[in-house]
Amino acid sequence: MLTGPEYQELLELRRLVQEQEQKIEHQSHQLRQQQIQIENLTQALLHARKKLFGPSTEVTQTEGQMSLFEQEELPHSLRQGQEEIVITEHKRKARQPGVRAGMLAALPVEVERCIVDPKEQCPVCKSPLIKVGEKAVRTLWQGRSGTGTAWDCAFSAPQWQTG
Repeated sequence: MLTGPEYQELLELRRLVQEQEQKIEHQSHQLRQQQIQIENLTQALLHARKKLFGPSTEVTQTEGQMSLFEQEELPHSLRQGQEEIVITEHKRKARQPGVRAGMLAALPVEVERCIVDPKEQCPVCKSPLIKVGEKAVRTLWQGRSGTGTAWDCAFSAPQWQTG
């Protein structure tokens, strides 16, 4: 049999083992709770992603109407009237350098200028308006006024002049 100090040491060790077992049981319970919480949060995240980035839940297909987004076979009655068309293969010719420049050189060039009234002022800062620039236009189309600019027909604004 065990004597007094050895018996006390044995009791102390048993108490420590029991405390350790209780601690392990408590930590196991906490671990299970945390795993459940992680699983719930993962499911919530997947659900949110599916709602945000997933397909729309709207279903508007009616009877007899074909879907644009799902692959379905055409009804046999629709395929009967169709003929198979064969398109022959061909190669395009490469564009020759300078062709566009040659075509543009043949067009007449007109300069469009905006005439500014010296009495006009900027509506914001009240400073006098100045000439900002002009535009060179090449065109074959004759406008209603006969000057050859698209501006004459499109805007009919008297402040635009060509020359």
